[in-house]
Amino acid sequence: EIALNKDTEQALKTSRAQLAEAMALARIVYWELDGERESFIFNDAFYEFYGTTAEQEGGYLMPVMEYLKKFAHPDDLPLFLQNRERDKANPAREFSSSLEYRIVRSDGKVRSILSRARIINDPVNRTVRVYGANQDITERKEAEAELRQAKLLAEEANRLKSEFLANMSHEIRTPMNGVLGMTELLLDTRLTREQTEYIHAVKTSAESLMTIINDILDFSKIEARKLDLESVPFNLRDSIGDILQTLTLRADEKGLELAYHVSSDVPDALIGDPGRLRQIIVNLVGNAIKFTERGEIVVSVTCENDEEARVNLRFIVRDTGIGIPPDKREKIFESFSQVDASTTRKYGGTGLGLTISARLVELMNGRIWVESEVGKGSAFHFIIRLDVQAGQPVRQIPETLSNLEGLRVLVVDDNATNRRILEEMLRYRRMQAVSVDGAPAALKMIQTVKPESETFRLFILDVNMPGMDGFELAERIRKAPEYARSAIIMLTSSGMRGDASRCRKLSISGYLTKPVKQSALVEAILTVLGKTDPENAPPPLVTKYSLQEKPNSLHILLAEDNLINQKIAVSMLEKRGHTVEVAGDGEKALAVLRDRQERIFDLILMDVQMPGMDGFEATARIREAEKTTREHIPIIALTAHAMKGDREACFAAGMDGYVSKPLKAETLMSTIETAVAAEPRRVATTIQAEKETEGIFDKTLAMASVDGNMDLFREVTQLFSDTTAQMMAGIREAVQAGDARGLDRAAHALKGAISNFGAGSAYETALKLEMMGKEKTLAGSLDLLGLLESQVVQLKHALEVFAAEAGPYDR
Repeated sequence: EIALNKDTEQALKTSRAQLAEAMALARIVYWELDGERESFIFNDAFYEFYGTTAEQEGGYLMPVMEYLKKFAHPDDLPLFLQNRERDKANPAREFSSSLEYRIVRSDGKVRSILSRARIINDPVNRTVRVYGANQDITERKEAEAELRQAKLLAEEANRLKSEFLANMSHEIRTPMNGVLGMTELLLDTRLTREQTEYIHAVKTSAESLMTIINDILDFSKIEARKLDLESVPFNLRDSIGDILQTLTLRADEKGLELAYHVSSDVPDALIGDPGRLRQIIVNLVGNAIKFTERGEIVVSVTCENDEEARVNLRFIVRDTGIGIPPDKREKIFESFSQVDASTTRKYGGTGLGLTISARLVELMNGRIWVESEVGKGSAFHFIIRLDVQAGQPVRQIPETLSNLEGLRVLVVDDNATNRRILEEMLRYRRMQAVSVDGAPAALKMIQTVKPESETFRLFILDVNMPGMDGFELAERIRKAPEYARSAIIMLTSSGMRGDASRCRKLSISGYLTKPVKQSALVEAILTVLGKTDPENAPPPLVTKYSLQEKPNSLHILLAEDNLINQKIAVSMLEKRGHTVEVAGDGEKALAVLRDRQERIFDLILMDVQMPGMDGFEATARIREAEKTTREHIPIIALTAHAMKGDREACFAAGMDGYVSKPLKAETLMSTIETAVAAEPRRVATTIQAEKETEGIFDKTLAMASVDGNMDLFREVTQLFSDTTAQMMAGIREAVQAGDARGLDRAAHALKGAISNFGAGSAYETALKLEMMGKEKTLAGSLDLLGLLESQVVQLKHALEVFAAEAGPYDR
């Protein structure tokens, strides 16, 4: 028994020695606390780690306070003492404790340690034993600090990226809004046929450029994780039908069949983002049309599951095109990528369409892939998850066009060109449009007590305004009781994540991206002013995508004497959502147009041969009357002859389109789309060329900004002259005071005013000062201020000379 005890004791000593050696190798400091003497007992690793020796410290026993005084980091001393007191107060029989704190070695180096302790108490809560180990965690803490710093830098980079994206979106869309808006207004003037063709070419090119810009901005938003998906009710079959209807003409031009099939088990009433679904389908079908020379494109939709509240849908876009080689199938989903450079040259495109589609599918909790064989075609598959509508779907019933007449609208935008474009669009539909340049002016206007007949039923607000943005202004508007139920439409050049939820929170009815077409704006206004079915249901947010889902409903006047032809035409048009009013001959058509109290027509279908007054004479009377009303209603000729020269005769008479009988629905609808897409034109005289002041400003751009109205140009010039001194004073004060924010604000205001005149040099100088304010780097701003003052003086003089020497301009 004694021998056994000795063996056990020896084994214990050996084990302790091995443990001590292992701890030394691992550089783990082992310690025990002598409670009676309030001192630490350390192992040899302690002294090596702390940069000292047992001899220098007077042995292996060290009082706690001496240890803290010598080695604890002063900033962490309170943390150590608090932890010590907490352990003493713990009533548990046995427990563990740990603490991270810093120590200062004898050589002054700071290290971080993790101290773990085991405390054993007796039944009367007297500490019997405390022992533990300290581990060097300096590298881990440094890595954590670097990770935190990297996270902060990444967050800052993401913030800067988001700001850059928003700024770029705003800066790009603002001039594009001017280009497209002024192009539409120019089409409202009297132009020669050749000029009209040129302007349509400009408009088409600008819209193509806008499509590319939208692709790049969408891609940037997705990369920056700033793209939000909508969650709105929609009808799947109607949506797909409408989407493919817009692509039918492109397919027909290449002699391709375009068809779709939705399986019978696929639910119709869904909740999701129909706009983004549209974007995916348009990209895939558009590519299929582009890369298919003969054959067909078929879109099919099937159901992948049978859950009651949620559905996984598989979409397949199958074509008979050129196909994709196996080694290129993954590459096509990469950014700015196509199969090869020759494909890009032959077919065009940014290479972003499929990338954006793939990312959108991912955002919809889905996946996308392609199956293809070279020379035999491709099949793009994607699966997305959508919610199924519960209960009765919400339907929006738009207001009628006739009820827009006299509607009071307040437009708030800091950009003068935008205000001008919006005013023209609204006044064309006989709305009473009032515009102001920012939130303060808007609040002042609505706070002025007015009779109910003078309150605004609709607000159109720019999101991106200095000082108070559109959302803040909308919130203030909602607080006024008389405007609690007014409709609000937000216009933005840089839609950002979270905007949709902010719109719903503030009961904002519409959210549109600039540039906004006149037809889209009018349709949005009709929708937000309309009703919902069921009546008490909250209306969905109107966006550019939700407008695309709705077929454009036109109010059409049909002048036709044949009852059978009337019946056929009315059926074709009403089936596609249009409303039709019938007049039996030319005289009756004119009578209907004269009685305009409840009728505003978007289009006239005019039979050429009618008893009494025929279509040619009726068209001539309408066009003559439009010289007074300053309107232009598109007129499409309907004729049974289709003889050589008939088309030319119709156009010469002032008609906008030509369809031969018997009517074919596809031809009629295509002609209507073309005529309406040109937008109604106002009658005005062509701007005459005047003497140009070389180098200071662009006369053509300056006159375009006022829609060719010389009287308005003189008013704007005088206003610019009157306000420039105050704006320059604001810039001068900001530069002298070193006020970066004030410089940003003041230079932005002046830059916006200068932009209306195409004064490139002055604009660039104001822009440089604005960017100095944004970036808070004012070095050199004083020199730029002197240059800007000189440029503004020259600009004011040039504008005054031009206004004085130019002849009268008629509207």
